[in-house]
Amino acid sequence: MQAKASGFAFAGVALVSGLAIGAGVALTFFVPTTPEVLQSSSSARTVPVTMQDFTDPRTVDIAVSVGAPQGVSVSRSGIITAWSCRPGESIESGKSAVTLDGVPLVSLSTSVPLWRDLSVGDDGADVSALEAELARLGYAVDGNGTLSYRDLAAFSKLASSVGADVKDVVPRDAVVWLPAAAVEVDKCEIGLGSNVSAGQLLASVSADVEVAPVALPEGRIPGPRLLNAFGEPLALGDAGELPTDLPAGLVRKSPLFREAVGGSDNVTSVTLKGTAVLATPVQVAAVPATAVQVLDNGNGCVFTDTSPYAVKIVGSEFGNSFVLFADATPPTSVLSSVPKEHQECG
Repeated sequence: MQAKASGFAFAGVALVSGLAIGAGVALTFFVPTTPEVLQSSSSARTVPVTMQDFTDPRTVDIAVSVGAPQGVSVSRSGIITAWSCRPGESIESGKSAVTLDGVPLVSLSTSVPLWRDLSVGDDGADVSALEAELARLGYAVDGNGTLSYRDLAAFSKLASSVGADVKDVVPRDAVVWLPAAAVEVDKCEIGLGSNVSAGQLLASVSADVEVAPVALPEGRIPGPRLLNAFGEPLALGDAGELPTDLPAGLVRKSPLFREAVGGSDNVTSVTLKGTAVLATPVQVAAVPATAVQVLDNGNGCVFTDTSPYAVKIVGSEFGNSFVLFADATPPTSVLSSVPKEHQECG
């Protein structure tokens, strides 16, 4: 009986000890802690202000209009004695892609196709279009809508550069008209050695594309911007204009455009997503997001032990806020959280 009583006593002690230990463990797990952002200013730690480059990336819509598919043809009959047609490759204005009866023809993109031979003194929309393209290619022209000896000399130099001889007139049949400064070949319709007639289709080419000016978002950091969308950065104008000499092939071959059209031949317009960034990065301060008191219109304040500093919030990433200080000399460190008692900033 005594041994049994001792056993009961030991079990009772063990039970009481277990309850005490359990209560201690429970207290350990349930002691409330205050998150750093809710601690008082006396417990807020100080963190250094880290400066870094920032390009202020902004997502923008890019509206692209797609023209109808076109063809490349010749204006006279003959046998093709040289033909550089390759699907997927480009035919460029100012160069020669086809030779007919041993005579190289000039590929030329004009807003109005040449429909007649041009002599000195002729005027009209076709002359103005010819002058404009010769000027774009770097040749000196008068540019007044009337073909001059200077204009004729410019075309003669262009023809000579591809191996053709043009002197007294601008012959219509010496030119292969292109719908754009550079066109991408979809399909070669005829081969080397073929006998072609005037007006016969040589190749089918991709539709031209036109990119509208990009609407730049409000609240962006001022400064010239670049558009990242088509594989290489493109300079944007003040109103979001793209370069006037933007190659259509650069747009068509981009993964963004190809994914948007999905291989369809009937697409007339698409809207792509790009990123507009500062051409020259600015220095911004990276501080914990908890350190910023957010006001209206992207403004805010950060705090030191003694005073607030006005800032402009320009971005955020991984729990940090990127800010520009209103003061010329920012602090070297700030409180990691907004103190409960602080001087108001505005």
